[in-house]
Amino acid sequence: MKKKQFKNHVLYEISEGDHVSNLGINSVLRQKEYMLPIRDIDYNGKHSIICATDNLVKETERSISESKIAILIKSLSELLRVCSESAFLDYTYIDLTDETVFFDRQENVYRFPLIPVDNAEELSDRKEWLDCLKKFLLMGLAENSNNRSLLQFREGLENADDIVSYVIEKAPSIKIIDELKRESEENSIELEYDGHYGTFSLFICKDEFVIGQADDCDGILRMNPTISRHHCRIRHTTDGWAVADMGSSNGTGVDGIQLNPNQFIPIHSGDKLRISDMDFTVQIG
Repeated sequence: MKKKQFKNHVLYEISEGDHVSNLGINSVLRQKEYMLPIRDIDYNGKHSIICATDNLVKETERSISESKIAILIKSLSELLRVCSESAFLDYTYIDLTDETVFFDRQENVYRFPLIPVDNAEELSDRKEWLDCLKKFLLMGLAENSNNRSLLQFREGLENADDIVSYVIEKAPSIKIIDELKRESEENSIELEYDGHYGTFSLFICKDEFVIGQADDCDGILRMNPTISRHHCRIRHTTDGWAVADMGSSNGTGVDGIQLNPNQFIPIHSGDKLRISDMDFTVQIG
């Protein structure tokens, strides 16, 4: 089985000797939680499985912040639980090799490829897969974490005999001492711009803030003709800050993800908010 990465999907090309489990495919299509959506297709005349990654953020376990490592471990533990409770999904179907970690900002969970293929020479045996799982988790867990529950989880993981059972049992008790939760309590946001149109910031201290060219907008950007009259809306709720495009001509995006009109997506400190062709850095609090 060969893996190929594309901008909006991951392709798994089925090799000779691979056996695709149709019951496994159907189980993935029904379950959907914590896994990438898949399709069984022919690609260039070859049987393939494709995983869609639209609107997801690709990350590596080395680059994930401590606050989100807890979310990653909890997401993976739930996917392992799904596999353990299914007659047709084996946990070794989960691809933990390079560049397979995707963050779903809307659901605030991580998603993984789950590829129901058996008996392929390229597939790791169970011990190799378990070693890969342990290495994958330890790589993201810092030894000097400020989160005591993560430190306890790491210590137990290093000594666990049954890694899958340990992760399923212990991950739910990890506390998310999270920058995202702290940010949700902040009631102000700053959008910093430094580019073709100069250097300035938009300061937002209200729960609804509209950006555009019209006189009734809260943040007016008349210097850029590509900005629509009512371009995007910033909203503050009990869950934090979010942004939605208002049907603009040239779009709104967050960290490279283009937004659908009137669909709110969470934003956090350090995110890159693109309004038409202008890139703003989000600072909360």
